[in-house]
Amino acid sequence: MTLLHPTAAKARAQEKQKTLLRFLRDNKWTTQENVQRLLGLGSRQAAHKTLIQMEAGGLIRRHSIDGPIGAAITIWGITVHGIMVSFGEHEPISDARAFEPSKLSVTQLQHHLGLQEIQIRLEAAGWHGWTRESLKRRNDIVPDATVTHPNGWPVAIEYERSLKSLRRYHTILLGHLVARKKGLYRDVYYITPDKSIQDRLMRIFNSIKGLRHQGQTVALTPELLAPFHFYALSTPFENVAS
Repeated sequence: MTLLHPTAAKARAQEKQKTLLRFLRDNKWTTQENVQRLLGLGSRQAAHKTLIQMEAGGLIRRHSIDGPIGAAITIWGITVHGIMVSFGEHEPISDARAFEPSKLSVTQLQHHLGLQEIQIRLEAAGWHGWTRESLKRRNDIVPDATVTHPNGWPVAIEYERSLKSLRRYHTILLGHLVARKKGLYRDVYYITPDKSIQDRLMRIFNSIKGLRHQGQTVALTPELLAPFHFYALSTPFENVAS
């Protein structure tokens, strides 16, 4: 039970709804767990209450999908009405797609949810300007997202849930180095679900001694590897400063 005055409680609830709608305008859908993280709520019940209220108002809709291990997962997606309500009074209104269950990919479910958690954690730590690059462009080598470090420089984000082949990492590493040379971002943060994958990924990168580029072999020096950073998802990003 809240101890806030009814007017203050209503204003706080409305602010939470605005925060969630802005998040969903970009992400289309999420889960109750990530809603709880985003809004800083202390219980699952509080998150569920917010979702039910927004569903009743036509701002979001729910959809059940079978998860990777068979257990059903409830997804909450933004409606067209929710998108229109999400724009602030002085914010330019633009078209954005509402949640479409038919376009939800089960194979990418955990990857998208992990990226949402990374976004929430980074923004809570003072990062800003999160952009899902992999949704914008179809180039071969493109990070999952870009975001601005609290100190002002752009960072590429890669969420690595599973490890790739050594040959593939040669290609990806070269792509990031070329993008850095073009000034698209300064650092590359590889974020993994746990420390085990983090450690193995670091070993893979450190094992690469050279890259083929324009018919020549380029030595992969410590200076070229320096912009690549590796973190587990549980890392307190408030303490990260590259």
